[in-house]
Amino acid sequence: MKASQRAYESILKMIQSGEIKDSVVENDLTDILNTSRTPVREAIARLIVEGW
Repeated sequence: MKASQRAYESILKMIQSGEIKDSVVENDLTDILNTSRTPVREAIARLIVEGW
């Protein structure tokens, strides 16, 4: 599985569980997910397109 897909699924779960309620800092997500900025950016872009 691609890093961006893993980031997407993790961030979506955090949103759905209420762990993320408002805006978040990209660097915080990279630390939490232990990944680089590119997969997080790709995941966020996808979530935005999907209306999250």
